[in-house]
Amino acid sequence: MAACIWEWLIENEEVKKIDRIMVATLFSVCGAVGYRIYSKVLAQKYNFDSYSSISFINVNDEDIGNRVVKMIAAVLETISGYQSGTKVFSLAGISNCFVVGYIAIIFMMTLYIGMKGKKHFLFYTYIVMLVAFNTFIMLFTDVGFSSGVFVSRYYGLALTFLFFIIPIYCEVEANNRKKIVYMACIMISLVVDSFVNTLQIQATDLNVGRRGAITYLKNNDLNFGYATFWNANVTTELTDGEINLAPIYSAKSMKSFEYLMKKEYLNIDYIDSTCFILLTREEYNDEKECSVIEGGRKEYEDDFFVVLTYHNSEELYGLAANDN
Repeated sequence: MAACIWEWLIENEEVKKIDRIMVATLFSVCGAVGYRIYSKVLAQKYNFDSYSSISFINVNDEDIGNRVVKMIAAVLETISGYQSGTKVFSLAGISNCFVVGYIAIIFMMTLYIGMKGKKHFLFYTYIVMLVAFNTFIMLFTDVGFSSGVFVSRYYGLALTFLFFIIPIYCEVEANNRKKIVYMACIMISLVVDSFVNTLQIQATDLNVGRRGAITYLKNNDLNFGYATFWNANVTTELTDGEINLAPIYSAKSMKSFEYLMKKEYLNIDYIDSTCFILLTREEYNDEKECSVIEGGRKEYEDDFFVVLTYHNSEELYGLAANDN
């Protein structure tokens, strides 16, 4: 946004062209003020991840080439719907070809703007440096990978700015026929990619295994409980907020997983009526000898999930205290 505003400023003849070093300094000061507000004000009220613990990787223990390949694949999947592992001559494979095509076109547009778009040099430089900086952070620090898997969502902000390349290219390019061809290719690619992904989503229910447990909870008026992170908020979403779950690390520890969690759930006596813990079959089997599971009343189980109930949250956390 700052780069866009500055582009407008330097194009407006009525506004004095301030030295770019001064502008960079101003942006740095604004960033420092924002960090101060984040660390001293917002951190007292909200729970969110901090990047203060980022560390550089040990390059002797890492395969940089493998990290690059994983990053490229994950980025393609994030910004375009690219699907890894599909057959070339399949609907998804054909969609991948279109995806690679429009990414290639955007890349060529970027190079062209760098050579011809002098008026947009600052904005162009900002985009290139943003992508380059994020690439460096993702490859050489521990922020981009989790258990060997590239976490592409952290790269999303930088990639979003790449799409500003399209309108800038249309302004810089003088050949109207070339612009029309490029725009048509991008539009066709996006339509094909969206169509294929929509068909696959409509034909697949990734939450079919949750339906039984959710139906049981609804029918028995159990509207508050606990579950590990990937089952807590998903259940709340699937029930339109009718069932609320506080995310935890495990049944044994009952330690709150504070990411995307309401702060009131941190109170161990939050609910004074019947509550439950929702565990996958694997989670239940791995910790079935812990006090929380042994002391709970098994009310429901199927091939995917187990539901244990307790008189209140105080009873649940009291059982967890026996193992911690």
